[in-house]
Amino acid sequence: VYPAQIFPTEARHVSYVELEVRDREISQFKVMDAFQSQKPLSARLRMVGSEEILGFSGNGLVEYATAADPFMVEAEGGSDFEISRVTLTGHPHQVNIPLVRRDWLYQLQSRKGASALPGRGTILGFIDDSDFEVEMTGYRAQERPQVVYFDAQGRTLETRHGVAGGGFAIFNAPMGMQTVYIHPIGSRETHAQVVVAEPEYVHVITWANER
Repeated sequence: VYPAQIFPTEARHVSYVELEVRDREISQFKVMDAFQSQKPLSARLRMVGSEEILGFSGNGLVEYATAADPFMVEAEGGSDFEISRVTLTGHPHQVNIPLVRRDWLYQLQSRKGASALPGRGTILGFIDDSDFEVEMTGYRAQERPQVVYFDAQGRTLETRHGVAGGGFAIFNAPMGMQTVYIHPIGSRETHAQVVVAEPEYVHVITWANER
């Protein structure tokens, strides 16, 4: 059984999907508290699209099958943490999956005044090396994204941009496959990441600006 292929669908369009069945991969996985990265967390891992669940001690090698690029991995760290999903591409040597506490995420959402809407998702990002701004596709006309920026300790920032070592949360993200754009301040480059927003989990992006 291979993980699910991510692809868009639209009315009056035909979606073409090409599956390349490859040999099993081996990657170094690490599941940790997003704000205590030195402390691995035990979790249940699942390649999205497969029913197989792997009990994981927090840090070690994982062998898995993949026929999709990109593909998603899900980590569940218990009732205190939100379920996290990350998007992976290619043959990653190292896979880091940050988990965030439910109470922290609730406090962040409350400070923003972003009441949870049915059928919407949450996107989290952790950005190293650069101050940045973020935007996302999928919103209706006149609808504004509910973005909160936070610092490296998880404290809410009262700014319209993020800081190096911190991150962002997008609440009530439009459901389905969307694209998040990260704009490093002072650079003409833009980093794009495909995400899938759903209510049951948070989709996590980790990114470092390689300069």
